[in-house]
Amino acid sequence: MGAPNASPSSSGSLRVIDVRFGSDVLDTDGLPVWTDVAVILGGVEQIAQLGEPVPDVNAWMHEWIAKPHPDLGRDGEVCPFAALSLRRGGVHYAVVHGMLGVGTMMSVVARLAAEFGRLQEQSSHPNLETIVVMFPDIEVAALRDRVFLVQSKMKDAFVAEGRMLGEFAPGYTAGGIHNPNFPALSSPVPLLVIRAMVPNDAMFLNGSKDWLEAHAQRFAKVTLAKA
Repeated sequence: MGAPNASPSSSGSLRVIDVRFGSDVLDTDGLPVWTDVAVILGGVEQIAQLGEPVPDVNAWMHEWIAKPHPDLGRDGEVCPFAALSLRRGGVHYAVVHGMLGVGTMMSVVARLAAEFGRLQEQSSHPNLETIVVMFPDIEVAALRDRVFLVQSKMKDAFVAEGRMLGEFAPGYTAGGIHNPNFPALSSPVPLLVIRAMVPNDAMFLNGSKDWLEAHAQRFAKVTLAKA
């Protein structure tokens, strides 16, 4: 599947991105490839006015991800990056409609990665920009598997660009770095999160020599902060 074309339109901080694929073939998992996918990207207030399912995820970001927890295994917030991004107003939400297959989801995420770059260019804190991606029309059980597959297929490209692509899902039991029994990646709905790579991400990249090399090249002169 080639790179999609997109025509963004803006209304304040709310953008509706029309992603076109120009294909009538089946996706990798047998679903039709959508030729026209609407992606709504904006702040929580703007998207919530459209009746989209953002408030629950926004509350999870504030009350779980951006707060300390006694079972975390270290001091500080569950995700210090997210906490700072929220305080700086750098969190954006993307709502992607349609029963999408893995290949189509990957093309949409690639388009959102381009939008992420645009947000960084316009930001006074480019390394604190974040896009939280939701697919509300896909049944949760199927979406969880697709989110994990999309993340695993696209992580190499994201890391090479100095970005992280995180996966979250309800009941996701993958443990935290400091406490393997702490479900740090459990979320109210399956999500993908796009953000910039930071020095402390080395601990999340030890599954691949290429990931660690990409991180080392980007932060060669940066002393890793104590986790």
